[in-house]
Amino acid sequence: MLKFGSAAYLNNLKIMTPLTNEGPASLRPGLREGKVWPTGRKITFRFAFIYLMLHMTPWSPASAIPWFYHITKYYDMGWDWTVRFFNTHFFGVAENLVSNTGSSDTSFAWAALLFLLCFSVIATTTWSVLDNRRKNYEAVDYWLRICVRYYIASNCFAYGVVKLFALQMWFPTLSQLATPLGDFLPMRFSWMFVWLFNTIPGILWSDGTRSRSFTSQQENGNPGTHHGDGCLPARGCSEPVV
Repeated sequence: MLKFGSAAYLNNLKIMTPLTNEGPASLRPGLREGKVWPTGRKITFRFAFIYLMLHMTPWSPASAIPWFYHITKYYDMGWDWTVRFFNTHFFGVAENLVSNTGSSDTSFAWAALLFLLCFSVIATTTWSVLDNRRKNYEAVDYWLRICVRYYIASNCFAYGVVKLFALQMWFPTLSQLATPLGDFLPMRFSWMFVWLFNTIPGILWSDGTRSRSFTSQQENGNPGTHHGDGCLPARGCSEPVV
């Protein structure tokens, strides 16, 4: 057994993880700093990089850290003012933007999306003019893909936990079942509708699985299923199957 920190251990570690001091380019097979990207690919990457980094805003989740909100709140205030300013003078999505409703389908969200697209186009143009001689963005592209993967995975994990513990799209309450459909807000009714289509396929799948298993047992003559007189062995032949 190799001793931790010994020369043999370090040599074995280098064999297992063939990383060099050449930077991120050595982390991905086939990544070549000398490779020349087409102009269209470079422009597309610049736009995607700017848009995705602004969209993911990695510092926003940090507001959950105690006392860190006092730093990130200034970014949120600046973002809110910027979106409202450009909406008032350029976009005109709505006279009064609605936000903080727990949904991304709001007038504020649409105005923010327009701002991100416009800003990304302008920033991409500026970047292309100032950095038009670069051959490629292999290293930056590698790290961008890593960030996007973790961003998607973290969001999928969060939504999975919410669904697992029934914190979202839960079964309608008694008051909701007694409420006329016309009295529901569109968003609330749509969420109840989504719950219905999340639940029914599961019920149909489990019922179909039991039916196929039951049919298979009958065809194989399993004594644990129905007898010819329509009763279950566990109940005795005096009790019919219902």
